[in-house]
Amino acid sequence: MKSIQDKEKRTPGEEEFPRRWSLIPEADLDNLGRVHQAGARIVAGSDSGWRQTRSMA
Repeated sequence: MKSIQDKEKRTPGEEEFPRRWSLIPEADLDNLGRVHQAGARIVAGSDSGWRQTRSMA
């Protein structure tokens, strides 16, 4: 995030990124880290759980 803030010219998405990032509660990131350390695969997407479950069958 620091590299985005250091840029002189930023895209609208880069301008919005720090605000959006600050909305993620620190506890959520801590929990995600613990789940990952426990061995869970972290997969993004609204249907990713379904795809991962089906591919493991």
